[in-house]
Amino acid sequence: MTNELLSIFEEKEEILIKEFKQHPIFCKINQLSESDFLKILIQRRGLSFAITPVYELAIDIILNREVTSTIKEILHEEYPRDTNNNPLPSHRELLMRDLIALGASRDYILEQSISQETIDSIFSVFKLLTNQRHNQIGTIALVRFWGEVLVAEEYSCFWTRMQNKLSENKENCKPQSQFYWYHMKHDEKKQSLDKKNLLDSSSHSERLAEHLKDLIKSEQDLMYCLRIEEESQKMKLRFYDQFLDMLET
Repeated sequence: MTNELLSIFEEKEEILIKEFKQHPIFCKINQLSESDFLKILIQRRGLSFAITPVYELAIDIILNREVTSTIKEILHEEYPRDTNNNPLPSHRELLMRDLIALGASRDYILEQSISQETIDSIFSVFKLLTNQRHNQIGTIALVRFWGEVLVAEEYSCFWTRMQNKLSENKENCKPQSQFYWYHMKHDEKKQSLDKKNLLDSSSHSERLAEHLKDLIKSEQDLMYCLRIEEESQKMKLRFYDQFLDMLET
């Protein structure tokens, strides 16, 4: 991708991110009751269940071995192992631990039904991904923006509220976040796309961005990826729309 195309991509992507963060739920996160905040997190847990099958489907769709290798590495991190290859707690288990540390009981979490709006949100990403089965860059753009960039932005907004009860490293005798803090940092977009990546490319977003920059060859490719990112943003905004009534009580 040329520097000119990179600059266009970066400018438009940053607008999408800024618009996303302006959702009322994020802007008024500290105005929510403890009960309502936990209900949002538990529904958001439902979206997290979709990460593994979405990435597995992307692996089936994408033909570029370097890209699928990166996605496999990210996916394997969901189920980590120690140096002796013994399984460690999965990211879903760590998510449960963080929710409990935030005040939800295990029984309460498991009793909460996944809402129809959450189900629709999960279905919509599979539908969009399936529609991209003949378009490699569209699939990569979807995985990166829906599964990494926006996730980090969501958890960053959550963290402004969570940091009252969780810490990044057990500071002030607060429990250490084992899920949200990790994903906020490991998924985030660390720098502009139009800058040469001089950073450690450990961020999932950064690693996938390098592939996108290699594969986008024309303005048509770029605009197609941006359309996919816009659809991804809209899907997540609709997910959070289901909670707007919480701000009116």
